[in-house]
Amino acid sequence: MVIKMNVPKLRFEGFYNQWDEHTINDAFNIITDFVAAGSFASLRENVKYYNDKNFAQLIRTIDIKINFKNKDFVYVDEKAYKFLWRVVLNEDSIILPNIGSNIGEKYYIEHNKLPYQNNVLGPNSILLRSNTHNLKFLYYVIQHRNFNIQLKNLVGASGQPKFNKTDLKKIKIKIPEIEEQEKIENMLSLLDKKIELQSQKIEALKLYKKGLLLNYFKGKKTNKIIKDIIKYGKAGGTPKSSVKEYYNGKIPFLSISDMTKQGKYIYNTERNISEIGLKNSSAWLVPEDSIILSMYASYGLVAINKIKLSTSQAMFNMILNDNVFVEYIYQYLNYLNISNYYDKLISTGTQSNLNAEKIYNIKIFIPEFNEQKLIANLLNCIDILIEFNIKKKKNYHKLKKGLMQNMFV
Repeated sequence: MVIKMNVPKLRFEGFYNQWDEHTINDAFNIITDFVAAGSFASLRENVKYYNDKNFAQLIRTIDIKINFKNKDFVYVDEKAYKFLWRVVLNEDSIILPNIGSNIGEKYYIEHNKLPYQNNVLGPNSILLRSNTHNLKFLYYVIQHRNFNIQLKNLVGASGQPKFNKTDLKKIKIKIPEIEEQEKIENMLSLLDKKIELQSQKIEALKLYKKGLLLNYFKGKKTNKIIKDIIKYGKAGGTPKSSVKEYYNGKIPFLSISDMTKQGKYIYNTERNISEIGLKNSSAWLVPEDSIILSMYASYGLVAINKIKLSTSQAMFNMILNDNVFVEYIYQYLNYLNISNYYDKLISTGTQSNLNAEKIYNIKIFIPEFNEQKLIANLLNCIDILIEFNIKKKKNYHKLKKGLMQNMFV
């Protein structure tokens, strides 16, 4: 019995042939005829091209990464365009940054969906096209872990991350017949569209929530400060990282990263500390259903912990009075964040920080308890809808990850 090695675990019905092995050089047209970074810098210094919106746009990886949502584009005049014409984005392309921090990322560009008619690409990238294969399928192939492992070996672990065309050419990938390419590409493209639609829905709900917060709270006359509504408030602390016994215990230890990932409710943390670590630091055990407000760098993030935990000194933790509804305070502090209230309070320096004294004196509007619950419950309905759609998007990503693992060789 012959075992076919070059076939995926999961296939569409009717496809049985093995996938053929190709090098990147065989599968793609590789374009690296870029202006050197030094020459590009010289062009930027000597040619005033930023305001000529009537000619062409310079496409940077930062523009692609945020899906052209910012308006800080760079436009080139005719002189600069002729200097850069070697990499004109006049057809669908795959862009691989090959120098710098975003190395290893892949961008698929549909040229007819770019926000400008004439487009040229800057340096520090490699452009891939193909005349013999489905380009979008190849884009999914190079997202597979087999390609990523080979690319990582090219980049190495020391110095500035980079790879060149010569090394890239040697990477091997496996490709099926064109009909199977198209089947796989169509399915994954449909899944990507669903993910994008979910992203748009989430952003729309967040914008709607922002409008509701402004509608409920803007212009309300404040009648309390934070100090009036809490039983106890204190920043956390971090046990010395050099003492191993202070970590890997049973006490959840909250970081800013945990807050960013989990959002409104905190159910778990990436790290734990021990009892001895808690006792030998300024960290303390914060009871569940407390308000946690970030103070350093990403200041103004707010969360409600659903477990007992400790936090770093980057967070101020508040146990509320009994006549204050925790969900209401969460919503009000979010309102202060989106209305840039905290910007007026931060200390300047190497980092933008809040501190305990400033938080104690934050002015706040506190209505009667039943009204607090009514406002918070209405806003919570939107939070639930946002969370539902975020989970739906995550499930689409999980599905795609599973398919990517099993539909490629």
